[in-house]
Amino acid sequence: MSEYIDAPIVIIGSGLAAYQLIKAIRRSDQMVTIQVFTADNGDDYNKPDLSHAMSKQQLASDLVRASGVEMARELNFELHANSYVDSINPDQHKIKVAGEAYSYAKLVIATGAKAFVPPMSGKAIDRIVTLNSLQEYQVAEQELALAKRVLVIGGGLIGTELSMDLATAGKQVITVDPCEQLMANLLPEYVATQLSKKMQQLGVHIALNNRVSSIESSSNEQSLQVELANGELFTVDSVISAAGLQPNTQLAKQAGLRIEQGIVVDKQLQTSTVDVYALGDCAQIDGKVMAYLQPTLLCANALAKTV
Repeated sequence: MSEYIDAPIVIIGSGLAAYQLIKAIRRSDQMVTIQVFTADNGDDYNKPDLSHAMSKQQLASDLVRASGVEMARELNFELHANSYVDSINPDQHKIKVAGEAYSYAKLVIATGAKAFVPPMSGKAIDRIVTLNSLQEYQVAEQELALAKRVLVIGGGLIGTELSMDLATAGKQVITVDPCEQLMANLLPEYVATQLSKKMQQLGVHIALNNRVSSIESSSNEQSLQVELANGELFTVDSVISAAGLQPNTQLAKQAGLRIEQGIVVDKQLQTSTVDVYALGDCAQIDGKVMAYLQPTLLCANALAKTV
């Protein structure tokens, strides 16, 4: 480890987890070198705002609180924007980006998660929209603004928020979920029933105990024909998948780290390899991936003291 002690702390990712970690580090150490490698611009935004953007008629650019360049200047770190990390070599304490190697003293994987799209058939499944990042919303914002009829796959926290926001924006909304109630893992039945009534008052059609079996393009190639498992057919302008998240573990897997549901870490958030840590939606702690705000904030504050 001594040969790497002068190398920087390297963070892969620029979401909430990464920036909260840097803020926590800077509260106690203003000078340690930090490098951030991110596949996007590194812009800072509040991800929950994505679930309310349509009713507020907001563009992706409206949600940016600070650019990546501004964050790098404010928090004194070296930003490598639009830079994909190709591989991690734990033995050499290096990552490789576009053929160039960068050393690290400590490495933090904060690669987040991607939206889960349930298995289904049909030639139009490539038109399914996901909204788990500012970049995804930016790609879909025009389509969603023009859409009059939207089907949302998923009746969990994000799916219900999106459905209510779209309905508030004046769109016809269908919400499909395989469970017997909305937000089945979070709400008691009574509260879920009240939520269903509220959504129906907004005009949302709720299809529980059901799933999307196929998506095809209509004859005009613009709208979509969606068939549910029970045979119901809907013609919509857009389909959004909000059916959960899958941790981004590809880099960690390539590096030989232990992977289960997410990147397995111990109580200090260290992975199965020394000096490599995982934080946020990609990390599995005590057998669970906790993709929520509060656990991420607490973990970032704790990890700052470790690295």
